[in-house]
Amino acid sequence: MSEFNNYRLILEELDATLSQVDNTEYERFSNDVIGADRIFTAGKGRSGFVANSFAMRLNQLGKNAYVVGESTTPSIKEHDLFIIISGSGSTEHLRLLAEKAQSVGAKIVLLTTNAE
Repeated sequence: MSEFNNYRLILEELDATLSQVDNTEYERFSNDVIGADRIFTAGKGRSGFVANSFAMRLNQLGKNAYVVGESTTPSIKEHDLFIIISGSGSTEHLRLLAEKAQSVGAKIVLLTTNAE
């Protein structure tokens, strides 16, 4: 019974989190992903695991997705989409990567729990 309760807790937490996502922001993000020829993801720690998993899922869906820092990742270019996943939204290493991506004209999306 406790295992079932754990699943219920996870589903409740997902519901609470997703209920805070603005529909307009989701649609914009979705359109960015669908319209991108190449997508790059990055994160640190647990967010890094999510970024890796998201890139893998995008590849399974037929998108050209890469994890920043992997040996086979090409250079990011103009019009590419760079998705940064960061709970704090202020990880210094990810900020530096964002600045580099911005300097070549890539579109940047930050997925974070910190609205500021």
